[in-house]
Amino acid sequence: KSMAHKIALVQTFGPSPEMAANNLAQIVRKEASNFGAEAVADAEAVLKNKFNPMFETIMRENPIDPHSKFGALVTGTANILTSAQLGSAALLAIPGDFMQTAAVRALNGMGMFDGVGTYMKALATDTKFMREIATQSGFVMDEVVMATYSQSRYTGIATVGPALSRHVSEATMRLSLMSGHTRAARWAVQSEFMGMMNRSRGVEFEKLPFRAVMERYGIGKDEWNALRAAVPEWSPRKDVKFLRPIDVLKTDLPNKDALYRKFQVMIFDEARKMVPEATIEAATMMRGTSRPDTLHGALLYSFSMYKNFPVSFMMIYGRLGLTSPSVKGRLAFYAGLGAGMTMVGALGTQLREISRGRDPLPMDNMAFLGKAFLSGGALSIWGDFLFAGVNEYGSGPQDVAAGPLVGFLGDTTQLVFGDVFQFADAVGGLSGGEFKSTTGAKAVEYARRYTPGSSIWWARLALERSVFDRLQELADPKAYSKWQARQRKQLKDKGNRYWYAPGTDGPQRAPQFGG
Repeated sequence: KSMAHKIALVQTFGPSPEMAANNLAQIVRKEASNFGAEAVADAEAVLKNKFNPMFETIMRENPIDPHSKFGALVTGTANILTSAQLGSAALLAIPGDFMQTAAVRALNGMGMFDGVGTYMKALATDTKFMREIATQSGFVMDEVVMATYSQSRYTGIATVGPALSRHVSEATMRLSLMSGHTRAARWAVQSEFMGMMNRSRGVEFEKLPFRAVMERYGIGKDEWNALRAAVPEWSPRKDVKFLRPIDVLKTDLPNKDALYRKFQVMIFDEARKMVPEATIEAATMMRGTSRPDTLHGALLYSFSMYKNFPVSFMMIYGRLGLTSPSVKGRLAFYAGLGAGMTMVGALGTQLREISRGRDPLPMDNMAFLGKAFLSGGALSIWGDFLFAGVNEYGSGPQDVAAGPLVGFLGDTTQLVFGDVFQFADAVGGLSGGEFKSTTGAKAVEYARRYTPGSSIWWARLALERSVFDRLQELADPKAYSKWQARQRKQLKDKGNRYWYAPGTDGPQRAPQFGG
């Protein structure tokens, strides 16, 4: 891992990465000086607040202490929390990625649905063959290295931490289909791109339908002519025909390394645009170069969890839309993506309601449209607040802003010390009430919320009704009244009922509480 990192740094920045970074900064300052003092000040701010922290992160100049117990606790807890809370993320990620892919394909001049067949085949049947030809083409699957790379799309933190916590996260990502979907969707883009280049081998650069894509990566007529003339067609089986950038390394071209990297980076990066993930830029904007093995770093990690992805989402597609040469093209991209993601958000919202044993939400109100819009932009936890000010985990906006690590600490403290404070309050006569322990009921709710894998979309409802509801019946004498109150609140705040209500033995329509 260390050797690969050093090789990548040298290939990207040259033999002296620090000197290259300094040269880049000087070029920026020089160009900014042509536009006046205000531009220079803006450039200095970007260099200080974004470029320098990103470069420091890439250079690993401030790494987490591998022997820090506090750091291991923070990262390990983050992995466990995401394994307990992201099990249903696939319900939004899968349709969302299809919509994002369609928008990027339309902008790139590619067939909007050309990769669907490859995706379905990769997801269902050709896993081994797909991995083999992907590796032979120079694309190492994230899942081969670690399934939690799929999870890092949302957290930016899940690829570190104690081994046991990573294995738990990996299992959740695999079982929820997030890993398989991410792998198949990205390979569909990569393979379709290599196939498209092979089919366009006889087309001049000026007439290529995806010419604008190549130009974004500094690929011009000379590079295209060199690649298509020097690289033969590669066909591992009858129905697969690629023009692989990696094959240019077998030629005698003097610029073969640069040629390979330009085309390979284009294909790799376009796959990340269509199936996005949290970026280093978003991470450094939200938490700088802080480390999770420090107190302030842990707080920033908690704050940024689940927020890295929406910030990255806005950066990726905001900039991508600006690559269109016309204002009309930019507006069309943003409008199409916004409308499409709202539709996807609506679909994902309804699927999650059904997976929790509830009817679909009424769609004839602005609150639902707002929630759908936010959900489509990866901000579904904030969309919940449009209904009642409390999200699905029982937290308010201030709790979500603080982040899941802080919320977990608060819930743990309440579970451990809640009865102590309640007992002191009762015995001390401050309230004059009778002491009744609620630890059992809190423990069940705690387990319901933080058990790894409990949020997996296809297993969640069975676990809720068969395990946690039964435990709550034993631990909480007020379980039934609480369930009825929850149903009334759901109907009042959101307008839908349960088709598989808490405390019931099987799917059935819940009574119409409240009228």
